[in-house]
Amino acid sequence: MEAEPLRPGVERPELPSRIRQVLVVCTANHCRSPLAAAMLRTRLDERGLTDRISVESAAVRNVMVGRPPSSRMIEVARRRGIEVASQAKFASAEVLAASDLVVCMDHEQMEMLLEESRLVGGGPPVRLLLEFAPECEREEVPDPHGLDEGAFEAVADLIERGVGGLVAVLARSVAEASSTDADR
Repeated sequence: MEAEPLRPGVERPELPSRIRQVLVVCTANHCRSPLAAAMLRTRLDERGLTDRISVESAAVRNVMVGRPPSSRMIEVARRRGIEVASQAKFASAEVLAASDLVVCMDHEQMEMLLEESRLVGGGPPVRLLLEFAPECEREEVPDPHGLDEGAFEAVADLIERGVGGLVAVLARSVAEASSTDADR
């Protein structure tokens, strides 16, 4: 899995000041987004933030709805102390509208979500997970579906780095919202 260069000039939408609902998406909600959502929930729980921020995952393509995540990804997650237990669902207009932030794995998904947002007259900001881990020197988390165990581990490493950066951003968001509430 070669690293692709960062795309110059890609506009990064402003994040809302309060983020209460994060939606993590990938193509089929079968490998990457279930792991990223479970990892994000676990890291938020470690910081005591699960009562302030909820996390869901969904697919941009309606191909595996109702099916469990990849057994390989479940095993990779388990070895990292992460419990992945969900069923694939579709990122419908309603699911998107209920979110304050949408985090995707690659540019194709991002473009699909941005088009959907334009069709429904706006929506939450859409960001790539690895934007929260600039040290990775790549923007996309590749799809390991159909690849070997090593590919799943490499993808899990990337997701872990992106989630670490995202948790830091979310923790700051909660702290800023709390201080704003205290000033009132």
